[in-house]
Amino acid sequence: MWDEVFINIQNIEKTTHKAALIKMPNDSLFKGLTFWHPLSLIREEGGNSYFLSISFTEDFEFELFKTNKHYKKTRIEHISADEMIQAFEKASKSIKESIQQSRKDS
Repeated sequence: MWDEVFINIQNIEKTTHKAALIKMPNDSLFKGLTFWHPLSLIREEGGNSYFLSISFTEDFEFELFKTNKHYKKTRIEHISADEMIQAFEKASKSIKESIQQSRKDS
C-alpha cells in the first residue's frame, strides 16, 4: 500500500535529475536531518506549485543524515514509513487542508 506526506517546496534543499534532497521538519525529532527521495515519487499538488506530495510504500525505509561542510555524513538514522508520516504529520495536515480548500474554491 502507498502512503504520502505533503511538504512545502521550501523543504527541498537540492535536486538532481533523479532525486531531491528533502529537509525534515523543524518541529520533528529529526530536525536538521535530510534524506534523498526519487523525483518520480514527488508530485506538485497545488498552492501555486509550493505544495508537493512525496509517496512511498509502507515498507519503505528512509535514511536520514546530516553532513558537515565537507559533505561527510556525520549522523545517520534509519526510520520507517510510519515514523516519516509522524514526523511530517503537522505540516502535512495543514498543507492537505489548504490543497482541499483551494480545490473547492476552483
